Amino acid sequence: MKQVGENLILVQFFHRLDKQRVMEGSPWSFDKQLLILKEYDGDTQPSEIDLKCSPFWIQIHNLPFNQMEKGMGEAIGRKCGEVLELDVNGDGIGWGRCLRVRVLLDVSMPLKRGTMVHGAGSGPHWVHFQYERLTNFCYRCGVVGHHFGECEMPAKLDKVTGKEIYEYGPWMRAQAERKFGDRRNRET
Repeated sequence: MKQVGENLILVQFFHRLDKQRVMEGSPWSFDKQLLILKEYDGDTQPSEIDLKCSPFWIQIHNLPFNQMEKGMGEAIGRKCGEVLELDVNGDGIGWGRCLRVRVLLDVSMPLKRGTMVHGAGSGPHWVHFQYERLTNFCYRCGVVGHHFGECEMPAKLDKVTGKEIYEYGPWMRAQAERKFGDRRNRET
């Protein structure tokens, strides 16, 4: 490991599988702050490296069972960023209390709380998102990397109580789910 710039560290792996495990295990954090990892080609100047995207598993909650499938997961995931992976079985079906999609998120933008979904047999309905291994983020603006005490966005106050209203909060943090295909998650 070598520091090559402000908040920029170069790490060399001596075994391909070690690097693969670290990259696939993202997001990583230190002291509740996000560590953004990116493969380096050796040709780019350190100051030119774009470090604003990180992969996250997003849990999509409140989906009807007939919509917990690959196509719906991809469509919803694209609303958040680049879809990297879905936690579905070989038939493209997600089983469990939520549908999981791994997305490359632009962490300089506010996290999405959810989205409206239109089903074939039902009207539009709201699905909410929870993020696995979510680090510090602002409950006021939804951006990863700072908290509301450091936020430049003006506070929204309740007209009656005068207390601050937060559009984001701890409910957006998910408990990590075991991947559907994980052998330890299967019943015997």
